[in-house]
Amino acid sequence: QQQFTTMMKAWCSWTQARLPLRPSSRTRLCWDCLGIVFVAYDVIALPLVIFVLPEQSSNNPMELIVATFWSLDIIGSFLTATFVQSELRTEFREIARQYLRTWLIFDLLVVATDWATLAAES
Repeated sequence: QQQFTTMMKAWCSWTQARLPLRPSSRTRLCWDCLGIVFVAYDVIALPLVIFVLPEQSSNNPMELIVATFWSLDIIGSFLTATFVQSELRTEFREIARQYLRTWLIFDLLVVATDWATLAAES
């Protein structure tokens, strides 16, 4: 049990040193660039699935990857500092409040739609 306690203390100190992420951090920048790739994929793939591709090809593993990415992005948004009235807010309560007021509902609707579509196709 003492070893577990030591590991938890080490984990907490590690996360406190790195969280919340700064919006301009290399980690967040890479994550956002990956998000741009997935948006581009959706922009290209969605019309193809709707209008061109046969129905059996809609079972694409990429859909699972995209849905998982956007689900993780919701968590990441709660862990990323945010600007409120040109001031960087790093308190998790402020970050959550800002996300709830802005993009959370939209993100949840999109992700829920992705997962519902995947469930319906399986």
